[in-house]
Amino acid sequence: MYDRIANAISRLALWIATLAMTAMVLMTVADVALRYLLNAPLSATTEFVQIFLAIIVFAGLVVVNQEGSQVVVSLFEGPLDRRLPGLRRALYVISSAIATVFIAYVMIQVTINDFVYGELSMVLQYPLWMLAAAMAALALLSIAQVWYVFRHGPSGHGQIE
Repeated sequence: MYDRIANAISRLALWIATLAMTAMVLMTVADVALRYLLNAPLSATTEFVQIFLAIIVFAGLVVVNQEGSQVVVSLFEGPLDRRLPGLRRALYVISSAIATVFIAYVMIQVTINDFVYGELSMVLQYPLWMLAAAMAALALLSIAQVWYVFRHGPSGHGQIE
């Protein structure tokens, strides 16, 4: 059952990232076209691109943590696996868990601060706590995916076995 939940979380995050990437590309193309053809760029494109990029990064973190497809340096893989089999997976899970918990904690703190102080974006004037809360939620989902890898191993490319 947890496999289905973890896969559903990963698929949802992938769709969120895909929609954000599509919106970011379309908005950038429209901005450039309007700037050069009509000398009338879209005013909030930069801010929207920043929002979409933050969503893409945090949604991607969810997918990457479930698949175990982080960028790895394979310099020590061979000697480490020969001497201490299984240690690489344990190190991966521990380091991913520490990093992801730290990211989630920081994003929760940012959300609280932005809410308390009423921080607004520069151009659109929307409350920044909403974006920070979305990023914190995606970071918390990413922690669940690290737990999945701890329990079941990576679901993706099998790089960490």
